[in-house]
Amino acid sequence: MVMMYAFGSVSGGHLNPSISISMFLAGKLRGITTCAYIVSQCAAAILALFAVRQLFEASPTIIPKVGDSWTQACLVEMIYTAMLDFVVLCVYSRRNNPDQEPNQFYGIACGFALIAGIGASQMSGGVFNPAVAFGIGVVGKEGGSLMYLCYQLLASLLASALFRVMRPEEYMDLASFQNYEPSDAVKYLCEFVGSFFVVVTYGLSGVRAAPESCSWTTASALMSLVYAVGDLSGGHFNPAVTTAVVLSRTRRVSVTQMLTYWVAQVAAGILAVIACLHLQPRRTWTLAPQEKYTAGGAYIVEFTFTLLLCMTFLSVSCVKGITSSFQRNFYFGLAIGFALLTGSLCSSGISGGCLNPAVSVGVGVAALIQNRSYAGYYIPNYVLAQLLGGIAATVVFATTHARVYASKAAARMPFSLAT
Repeated sequence: MVMMYAFGSVSGGHLNPSISISMFLAGKLRGITTCAYIVSQCAAAILALFAVRQLFEASPTIIPKVGDSWTQACLVEMIYTAMLDFVVLCVYSRRNNPDQEPNQFYGIACGFALIAGIGASQMSGGVFNPAVAFGIGVVGKEGGSLMYLCYQLLASLLASALFRVMRPEEYMDLASFQNYEPSDAVKYLCEFVGSFFVVVTYGLSGVRAAPESCSWTTASALMSLVYAVGDLSGGHFNPAVTTAVVLSRTRRVSVTQMLTYWVAQVAAGILAVIACLHLQPRRTWTLAPQEKYTAGGAYIVEFTFTLLLCMTFLSVSCVKGITSSFQRNFYFGLAIGFALLTGSLCSSGISGGCLNPAVSVGVGVAALIQNRSYAGYYIPNYVLAQLLGGIAATVVFATTHARVYASKAAARMPFSLAT
């Protein structure tokens, strides 16, 4: 994050061959420049790892953690390298950088995308950078680094392909770009991809890492992805948030679009936990109150902190908070991510800290797959508590932000009355 802000205006602050390759595949970087970047990145990694070996008198290695296979570790590397590359491509996109006012959140988004992978680093070591993998192979003579390299390069292909599909405006002429509005298909794909990354982070971080780590990584994933595609779909990734947005009437989202958002988000959540079941087959999944707490207590915290998350989303993403030619403020993703972090830290020891029907359904489905005798009634109860939290957030928002509705009503009046 720090280095991206330091060198972003000079080189783009890639510091990672996977990012440079993604930029090249997306048509954002020339081939000769890409090669030069990769050479310098790998040389720097080798030099740094030589220094590490001298400091600790031991060679760095790449070895999956005990109980994990090479395939599982490599897939984790691919998932989070792809997420990092995709976020970088999106925050550098034209829509996120209007003329005369480039965004100021690119470093935050990219830094927290990397933090999102920390929980899963319990499996692979959390490399997410081909230069590091290559350097370990050279300095530590570790043959497994080649496998990491292959999967990380596949991640570059995946990220650039998603970018091209989800951001066709990047390749339009100026007139077409200025009139471009994302299609419904693009919005649904954004919600699906974003929800998948958020839920898979929740799942992969919740096994060996401390609960606090799971809260941080899931919030980091949400924060970075809201910044990445918030300009396209709104960056909801949560049916409760979508419900709050529709009921608040702050965005033009029809009931049909809302239901399709729900389907995309929940389907992504189910797919994410299926991936987690494959990557961590020894994990025991359950959606239920934690020990020493009642079901009522779990529903209350899910309701309360989903309300907090949805209220924050409406306040910072659906209301223009500063005077700027940019259509959004720069802090919206940071506020939304930390709202989830706050709620997750407070509720994870009571209810599991889902705060998202897509997470609740996904975790519940995983529990049913593992144990057919699981009490499945917790799934609709959790979802209901979370949706009620979204509805309550709309009421609070309408009360505290009445000026938003007053200004919209005035804008619809004849000019003489509005003034």
